[in-house]
Amino acid sequence: ILGTQVFSSNNEFRISTLKFHLSEPNIFICGGFSPEVKAWDIRNCKVIKVYKAAVQQTLDVLFLPEGKEFLTSTDAVSRDSADRTIIAWDFHSAAKISNQIFHERYTCPSLTLHPREPAFVAQTNGNYMALFSIQRPYRINKKKRYEGHKV
Repeated sequence: ILGTQVFSSNNEFRISTLKFHLSEPNIFICGGFSPEVKAWDIRNCKVIKVYKAAVQQTLDVLFLPEGKEFLTSTDAVSRDSADRTIIAWDFHSAAKISNQIFHERYTCPSLTLHPREPAFVAQTNGNYMALFSIQRPYRINKKKRYEGHKV
């Protein structure tokens, strides 16, 4: 008989995205309708890290290879600025590495790693996908942009 574990939270933290750590399968990160992203350990059902983003919602989470760093995409876009649209985090220290990755005024509801190259792709609400390097400073590839579809 398989056991069932139930995770619960006593606050209003509603989850919209969840990703398991690449090399530590007992740990996952989740984000949602909150200014925080949380790392959980399934062995003891406890939060082990809290990443404070000062945003309203986390749209997606992406671990970079080796799992030392991860990215979050958020709803933080205004008329004047697009900082915090994609944020890079140090997994262990919970420190922000960069929040100046994507400079256009679109949210990015989906992030994924490229299967062969050291890159990740961000689907934008501007009806295109942008390609970025997974190495600091996570620069956008201005020569490659995938268009021709509607989000």
